[in-house]
Amino acid sequence: MRESSNKFLSPEKLKELDSLLNNFFKRAEERIRRLQIFEPLNLSLSIKDLDSRRSDYLKEVLLQVSDHIKLNSKGRVSEAKLRRALEILFANSVFNPGKLIGYSRDTNSYKRGIYNPKGVGVKILLSLIDALTELKIIDEVHIAPRSNSSSRISSRFKISDKYLEEFISKAKKSPRVDIGPGIFVRDARGCLVDSVKEKATFLNMSKKLARINSTNEDSQYELLGEVLEPPVLKRVFNNSSLKLGGRFYSFGKNLYQSLKKREREKIKINSQDVIEIDFKSLHPNFLYAMKGIQLNRDAYSSLKNDKSLDRKALKKSFLIAINCKNENGAIMAIANDLKISRSESKHIMQEIFKSHQEIRDLFFSTNLALKLQFKDSTLAEMVMLKYIQSTRGGAILPVHDSFIVSQQNSPLLKEIMKESYKTLTGFEIEVE
Repeated sequence: MRESSNKFLSPEKLKELDSLLNNFFKRAEERIRRLQIFEPLNLSLSIKDLDSRRSDYLKEVLLQVSDHIKLNSKGRVSEAKLRRALEILFANSVFNPGKLIGYSRDTNSYKRGIYNPKGVGVKILLSLIDALTELKIIDEVHIAPRSNSSSRISSRFKISDKYLEEFISKAKKSPRVDIGPGIFVRDARGCLVDSVKEKATFLNMSKKLARINSTNEDSQYELLGEVLEPPVLKRVFNNSSLKLGGRFYSFGKNLYQSLKKREREKIKINSQDVIEIDFKSLHPNFLYAMKGIQLNRDAYSSLKNDKSLDRKALKKSFLIAINCKNENGAIMAIANDLKISRSESKHIMQEIFKSHQEIRDLFFSTNLALKLQFKDSTLAEMVMLKYIQSTRGGAILPVHDSFIVSQQNSPLLKEIMKESYKTLTGFEIEVE
């Protein structure tokens, strides 16, 4: 009688299988992570001062692409439009190295407007991306199912490192990218709007932003001995309004805002040490100013009846509360964030209301958080422009309600911050 084969794998085989499965899941997780972390395709980006060698390189790529499209397309294709679209794709990839670029494949996307000044049509764009993919010039692509909503940026692409490096290496200096208006107005779904009503305001904001970016571009930056690209700022508005949101965000290669404060303090500007100065209790001060009241006490320490909670936790609770739509939502959010019970969270909310009865009715009002963000972004714009004027071109990096400058200019920045707040609100504030 034949002996039955062993139904169980040996320890060595099990270990090998476990290793294979772990590697498989790691690759799958990395793939998911890469698809989630992306930058949306920005049709207003372009390469600044495109030199002849880089221009010739794009022509070579364009020749391959146009021949491929002509062979696979029944209709005529405009090479001029393809060229504009190709430069935009390369500009997005240069500006966001290593990141996937997210885009929509819906035929109603990318209409001519403030974020598509060159009028690059979606059909040209999709034909180009598909051709680049087939020619292996794009080496990573994810195409979403057709059922996905057109308003969603649901597909991704990445230009091959080989082609991107060849393009960059055609000249000694790194290619610089023109970000266009730099003012991003999103609707309630988070999608960019095609136009804005307040065109004069939009253009004025864009002009001021360009001045700030141009000034910062003229300085040198480093972190722990590594040279950093000059930071580029954008402003993001919400709910289709130029009066909601509007904060300044770093994007592109230098994402200094994503660093922790202790890490940002190690940045050097023109080989000089820096300092980061904050407005103290900015949003509570704004709320009191809206009521015509000067806040003369610390907005958070005054809540400290419960010694088990430190100032940091109380500050977080207050800021969570003014970002929520209702009291129940605030209680839940505080409980989740501080990892405490709902009854403890409710107690904190009651203490906040007791300590700040003067502004109690402002909590949970419509768009309160976005209105406060508009105020702090308006203040940030004032501070940066005054600082640039006073220093005749000194670099200044915003982190919403704080600013990074050379240490030697610390007294000047503090004075400008206080003056700007008083100009905006009519009240005093401390900085730290």
